[in-house]
Amino acid sequence: MFEDQTWDACVVVPGIMGSVLEDAATGCALWGVDLEMLTDPLTGRGLLGALHADELEGAADADTARRAPLTRIRAIKLLAKPWWLPVFQGLDPYSDTVKTLQRITLAPEAVAPFPNDWRLAVPYNGALLAARPART
Repeated sequence: MFEDQTWDACVVVPGIMGSVLEDAATGCALWGVDLEMLTDPLTGRGLLGALHADELEGAADADTARRAPLTRIRAIKLLAKPWWLPVFQGLDPYSDTVKTLQRITLAPEAVAPFPNDWRLAVPYNGALLAARPART
C-alpha cells in the first residue's frame, strides 16, 4: 500500500545562492528577488556590497551558531527562480522538489525546507540546522 512512500523526514537544503537573503534590520531584500535590486537607480550603487561577509561572519563556525547566531542578514525562504541567470527564466529549482517530497512522505509536514545564509561556513549552517526545533 505504501511502496511509493516513505516514513522518513526530509530536509531540503538549497545549494549555494539558493536561499533568499534579506537585511534583518530593514527587511530589504539582498539576494533572490530580481535583477533591478542589484543597482540603486538613484545612486548607481549595487546592493551586492551588503552581502560581503563582515569579520564576524567570515569567522563564524559551529560554536558561533551555538553561542550567539549572527543576525545582520537572514535567510527567509528557498529561492523560487534563478533571477540572476535570465536564460533560465521559469526554472524553479526547489518548489517541485518540496512538493514531490511532500507527496511521497506519509506526513507532508515531515518535509522541512532549510533556507540558510549560503555566504557563511557549512559548519555554522549545520549547527543552526541541528539546533532547529522539530516541527510537530
